[in-house]
Amino acid sequence: MKNKLGVQMLFRLAVFFVLVLIDQVTKHYAGLYRKNTGSKAIIEPLIGLSYVENTGAAWGMLSGQRLVLIGLPIVTSVFLMYYLWDTLRQKQMFLSYVLTILLAGAMGNLYDRMFHDGKVVDFFTGWACLPVLVEILFRLL
Repeated sequence: MKNKLGVQMLFRLAVFFVLVLIDQVTKHYAGLYRKNTGSKAIIEPLIGLSYVENTGAAWGMLSGQRLVLIGLPIVTSVFLMYYLWDTLRQKQMFLSYVLTILLAGAMGNLYDRMFHDGKVVDFFTGWACLPVLVEILFRLL
């Protein structure tokens, strides 16, 4: 039983690292190809591409509070990792993947804040991602 749990956790760890890598690569290319070019609609008004360097949290909240914005994801990630381990023990596979995705996003943004002058690169615009975020939040509750 413990061996299967360890294998599942290692697999989630591999998924985590792949997602963080994808996050960083896409942000890099967004900087190369979208910086100073304005927004480009993909499916108007649902989703588009742009380049924004965000110094705050969601919608610019806590802008400039770099220590808070570095400390908060670290503390949150510790709790998410514990919750991930617990979901794997309870065989809640879907939720374990959701938590893995959340952790990867948090760590990608944390990396940005620590190594890119306190800024997180955002490049998706529009409302297409909102239903996915709502679904994730409701599944966590």
